[in-house]
Amino acid sequence: MIDKYLSLNPECAYREALSHLIDVENTLLSKEKEYRKHLLERLDLTSRNALDKQEMEILRSVPEVLSLKEEIEELKLKKATLEKLISFIRWSFPFNPNFQKGGSQP
Repeated sequence: MIDKYLSLNPECAYREALSHLIDVENTLLSKEKEYRKHLLERLDLTSRNALDKQEMEILRSVPEVLSLKEEIEELKLKKATLEKLISFIRWSFPFNPNFQKGGSQP
């Protein structure tokens, strides 16, 4: 995933990474909302202690929910990677105002 940013100049890589991060965050929020909806449709909310067990049972028995959970984990990993890339660019060019919070937006 990082390879495509390495061939770009730093300013372009920064803008692209920020743009991609926003897309990943929006997709992640959407998938988490969908995942919670599926769980709420299937959970018995009478016992708070049994919720984790019920979630695991749902993940085992409903492939669609498991797939969503896996997508969420992948998106979280992409988000963390992009955040590290953005931090690295900011750290590498501390005096460039385009790489600081509040700098130019993509």
